[in-house]
This record gives sequence, C-alpha cells and structure tokens, in this order.
Amino acid sequence: MALLQISEPGMSPAPHEAKLAVRLSHANIVQVFEVGVWRDEVYLAMEYVHGQDLRIQLREHAKR
Repeated sequence: MALLQISEPGMSPAPHEAKLAVRLSHANIVQVFEVGVWRDEVYLAMEYVHGQDLRIQLREHAKR
C-alpha cells in the first residue's frame, strides 16, 4: 500500500472526488483502498504497483 498526499498546504482538498476514486474498479486503474484525513491533510491509501514511477517513464520517453 502507498500513501499519496492529494492536497497541498493552503489548498482546499477534494474529499468528495477522492471518495469517488475508491469506487473505481478497472484493470488499468490503481485500486484506492481508503481516503482519510491526517493532520488536516487528505490522503489516499492506494495499491502498490511495482516498477518505475511515471516521472521516470516520461523523462525516458522525452529523451527519444
């Protein structure tokens, strides 16, 4: 499981949209297990996907 902060300090979190993500179920979408608030920050507990992160993938693709 991985935690992802979905709100930046000073920004209004979107808890309704985050809770909708929990209901999504598709083979090509990472599963969201839980949405919560910790220290006034909204978080998502998500399925861990082994491999490179998207930033690395995009950087490698841009070099081509």
